[in-house]
Amino acid sequence: SAKKNFSDDTLYIALSRCEYIMGREYNYESNKDMAGKNFDAGQEYAEKALDIKKSATAYLMLGETISQNCSVKPVSYVLSNGTKVNGFGKNALKLDPKYGAAKYLLSAQYIYSPAPFHNHKKGIKEMESILNDPNNRLEKDDKFNVMSAIGYGYIERKDTENATIWLKKSLEIYPTNKYVNGLLASISK
Repeated sequence: SAKKNFSDDTLYIALSRCEYIMGREYNYESNKDMAGKNFDAGQEYAEKALDIKKSATAYLMLGETISQNCSVKPVSYVLSNGTKVNGFGKNALKLDPKYGAAKYLLSAQYIYSPAPFHNHKKGIKEMESILNDPNNRLEKDDKFNVMSAIGYGYIERKDTENATIWLKKSLEIYPTNKYVNGLLASISK
């Protein structure tokens, strides 16, 4: 459908988003090899989009695909690529200061980075400010990502009460999400 309806940079952005979504689904199914292949393809499409036109969405897709690849690839990949994500998020915000998804990308590092690089308290605070700022433009997926990240941050802080609240809020958007339902199950034991 994207190939019929889009061209140039918008085509590559759409294809990058498709690969990103497929990669996340494979990651939810614990198939890291296939997830990594999709994230790699998504990264290539985002780079092609940026070669045509610098846009906030293309920078976001590049940052998102690399960020997700950090969760499925070896530590060597994380060390050589993980720090690039921040720059892509900042580039997106320079082009679109109200882009809530780019703000999420920058704040997610505090929630999901491994020790000693995480700062869950700061991440939760930044994520909450993304939701509370009426100037931020947030799509349905962005709200889900922010709420589930807050829930995960609270899990890491051993605060299951607040974790449950935020994870359930995210499930109001996507009730069948395996990742969030798995997190809830893990703290309900």
